[in-house]
Amino acid sequence: MKLLLDTTYFLPVIGITVKNLPKDAPLQLIQKGHKIFISKITIFELSAKGAKHAASGIISPERITRGIRAIALR
Repeated sequence: MKLLLDTTYFLPVIGITVKNLPKDAPLQLIQKGHKIFISKITIFELSAKGAKHAASGIISPERITRGIRAIALR
């Protein structure tokens, strides 16, 4: 099945935990045979949310960059 996942599913990739969501939810879906899609808006939202957390000192900018690169290069 083809799945377009919301930004929430990718927040753990940049270091932001989401209550009641496994950190590897997209990987679990891929392992079950689903094909995962991500929109450009999601990349933007991850960047914006990550920047907010980085400005607060909660997450390092490097962590956010690594996570977004991992998603974008797949």
